[in-house]
Amino acid sequence: MKTLALIIFISTLSLSQVDDSFMYPEVYAVAPTIVGGLDSLQMLLNWPKQGEQIDFEGKIYIDVYLDTLGNLDSASVIKGFGFGFNEEALRVIKLAKFTPAYRHKLISPKDAVKREYILVPTPIRWVVPITFMLK
Repeated sequence: MKTLALIIFISTLSLSQVDDSFMYPEVYAVAPTIVGGLDSLQMLLNWPKQGEQIDFEGKIYIDVYLDTLGNLDSASVIKGFGFGFNEEALRVIKLAKFTPAYRHKLISPKDAVKREYILVPTPIRWVVPITFMLK
């Protein structure tokens, strides 16, 4: 139990040393989107040859990291099924085009009565579900 408390304490210290302007990258004002929508990706899916004998219906969850321009930096499966379905979901995600996420950036002094913000593009991690359905 002492080890767990120490780990939490160390991670809290490391978070406090992060630059204020980028403290909470997960909080954004404008969410990223897939150009053409998620349905456009679904239409690109091919049933994997390894999975032809399997009656699988479900979702593969892909963790994507987008840069400030909305370009895909990295993608990985966080919940998958195997039998070629994970690889197919990753293939389709890599074909996708994304719009960037935006966050608020404070431009007025912190002690100002009225705070003013502007929207700036921000890198973001985002989870995209890819659905495989039998037809």
